[in-house]
Amino acid sequence: MEAIKKLFIAYNNGKYGLIDETDNIILNTEYDNIIQFGNDTYAIEQDSTYQLYDSNINLIFDKHCKNINYIPNEGYIYSLDINTSPSLYGFISEKGEDIVEPDYHFLKAFNLAKNVWYILEKKYEPNIFYIYNRKKELIGTINPEHKVSSIKYCGSNLFYVSQSYEWEIEKCGFQGQYETISIDSIYDYQGNEISAYSYDGFESFEPYIDNIQLIKDNLFIAQLGYGEYQIVDNRLNNILQKTFDSIKYAAKDILSVSQITKEREKIFYYCDFDGNNIYDRNFKYCSIFRDGLAFVVELNNWKGLINIKGEQVHQFDYKIITNFENEYAIATDINDFNYFLINKEFKILYESDYFDYDLRRFNLFFSSDFQRQNIKIINLIDNSFIDLSKKKYDIRIQKYCVTIICEDEVYTFKDFNLK
Repeated sequence: MEAIKKLFIAYNNGKYGLIDETDNIILNTEYDNIIQFGNDTYAIEQDSTYQLYDSNINLIFDKHCKNINYIPNEGYIYSLDINTSPSLYGFISEKGEDIVEPDYHFLKAFNLAKNVWYILEKKYEPNIFYIYNRKKELIGTINPEHKVSSIKYCGSNLFYVSQSYEWEIEKCGFQGQYETISIDSIYDYQGNEISAYSYDGFESFEPYIDNIQLIKDNLFIAQLGYGEYQIVDNRLNNILQKTFDSIKYAAKDILSVSQITKEREKIFYYCDFDGNNIYDRNFKYCSIFRDGLAFVVELNNWKGLINIKGEQVHQFDYKIITNFENEYAIATDINDFNYFLINKEFKILYESDYFDYDLRRFNLFFSSDFQRQNIKIINLIDNSFIDLSKKKYDIRIQKYCVTIICEDEVYTFKDFNLK
């Protein structure tokens, strides 16, 4: 087996190539685009089609593709360069072996802990979705009544399926008026519908779930269509018999929640999955934990950081929204209006109105105003900066480096952890 090479995407005069760690040219800069995947493979575009290569530039898949997307540790979803509308999709292994032939209008692969499921819509059977396992065994069928707009896996062997259709109504005495009705359903992995919710954009015909997030086996945060939250099981039962103004997964076995009191005041607290207030106190605000620290505003207006035991450890005016990486973290004010780069002593190093690219692992900080007119990339090693203000630029974050293309200039910065 050939060793994996660490390669970097190079750019010159609108074309892309590949170089190695010592700047040796591996591929000349003559390609329209190069996409690097997390397993050190590359989708290389030439003449509007892609081919798939490994890090030694061996061809993995000899077909020309319109699109290629990588599913970690499993393989690639691709569509062929043929004139079909909509596109037809297939799936190959990491070695380029055919798993699902390119004969499907819809294909999603969900990589689970010990299995992979493929959901397929056959070319001549629209809106019927077949669920197969890795062995290509048919597990179940999802066959909604109306056109499906999206399917996503939401954990605990459940799928969240969105549908929509046009409903004719009468307005001001005139027929022929239409409104879009959305229907969101929960299906299990065998294709059985557990529950469905319908919504016309103005009112909910039944309790409507806008989003669902797995927090533990068979336990979810459900966001209701009217902006409230519940903790539900895999049958969507409200297990705490409570409705919250917000729920966030704060740390292992800890939730950050808020509720509106009878006096119409909002209170925050941390609770376990049974709804118990674990610190026996409320807050005016509390965030999720980052590196074991969370930002809170106590009822006495003390602002600062607490640890996982609920103890006050540092008075601080800002909430930390990232973990520390390369000694740096990103913080923001309580309303998310300004962003700050801080060090582990909680000292503010730089401020930015707008936070876009997280470049800390390259020892860089992205700084911009709200209008995106004054943009700088600050080098944290020597405090120099690249001025991108009022210029066309492209920032391409790769596995091993970031490339910043600004008109005729190209800058490359390697990951500081790269060995």
